Amino acid sequence: MKKRLVFIVCLTWVSQLWSHPMPNTLIDLRLSSHQLVFDLKIPLLDVETAVFQTNPVSDGHAGLPMQVFMEQYFSKHLQIKGLDGRLWPVQLFGLDTIVASDPIMGNFQELHLNFRVNPPENADARQFLLYYDAIMHQIVTHQAILSIGQDWENGIHASENATAKSLAVIQVDPTNGEVLPVAVNLEKGSIWKGFLAMFRLGMRHIAEGYDHLLFLLLLVMVAPLVSVRQRWDHAGGWRFGCWRVIKVVTSFTIGHSLTLVICSFGWVQFSSRWVEVAIAVSILISALHTIRPLFFQREVWVAGGFGLIHGMAFSNTLRSLALENTQLLWSLLGFNLGIEAVQLGLVALLAPVLFWLSETRYDHFLRLGGGGTGVLISIYWMFQRLF
Repeated sequence: MKKRLVFIVCLTWVSQLWSHPMPNTLIDLRLSSHQLVFDLKIPLLDVETAVFQTNPVSDGHAGLPMQVFMEQYFSKHLQIKGLDGRLWPVQLFGLDTIVASDPIMGNFQELHLNFRVNPPENADARQFLLYYDAIMHQIVTHQAILSIGQDWENGIHASENATAKSLAVIQVDPTNGEVLPVAVNLEKGSIWKGFLAMFRLGMRHIAEGYDHLLFLLLLVMVAPLVSVRQRWDHAGGWRFGCWRVIKVVTSFTIGHSLTLVICSFGWVQFSSRWVEVAIAVSILISALHTIRPLFFQREVWVAGGFGLIHGMAFSNTLRSLALENTQLLWSLLGFNLGIEAVQLGLVALLAPVLFWLSETRYDHFLRLGGGGTGVLISIYWMFQRLF
């Protein structure tokens, strides 16, 4: 009975393993007004089986660079045709290997390829036929999942946490053994849709950017207070506090907006790692200032100066999208307005509470608690980002 039970369990496990599909090819389409970019990720094991074992490099391809060999292979298995039947030129401009993971298989290697497609003049880049049968011409169970990862005019962007829109599953037709072409007909977008998507992206970015908000709120926390003999002494009144909050927030906005524009256009290059460390340092300084005044009446300059660094971090999101100049200009406007909407909303919500507390005996505990927490968090972030 025990042996039979063990046999059944093993048989079930094996059947589940065999029924689990192998990793598929992922085709990510990024669309601009004048160009298509196809980002392909193919399991390397399938490439070796379907490409190299049937067309070995040593057999008629000796001495060819890998990129040239892959260009020749995909020229037969990846083709784009316009609605008028003309072939669109396809260029391979990126080739490397990456490590992916699967819940069943664990880590495995993928071949990562980037193809650039330039539609002919007057051709509609949103309507075309995709002929793709790479790997599938040898491994009939293989599939390719086509998704659109970026279409700025329709509000689809390939940013962090963004979900690609699935278009089609390319596979061998079991009735005739052929791979049928995929007719791609994408919805016409607009600048307004792209602008709104960037506005929402800016809102989400600052809402999830706890380091940026923490820096600003620590400065706002002591805005109503007056310093006497290098110590926080008493509240200067609502008018005094409101004016200081306005100046701090405006200065921070000007600072990060300036470097957001400069760095998004690529006019200044920087190391993301050291920018993130500098942001942690800015939080540490503002936290220490909350405990004991370090730059009373000079918060405007500190907020603006560190705002320049925070803007560099903001620009990473837009730079990763590789947008055209017109789209980038609208994206900068929408993204920055989204940041400001959340930033101003949070300050408007918390400032009255902080002003009221500044006139009570709880202000001392609030400052020490907030400042001390800011110090600990900033030191943790510094070490985390350094090492």
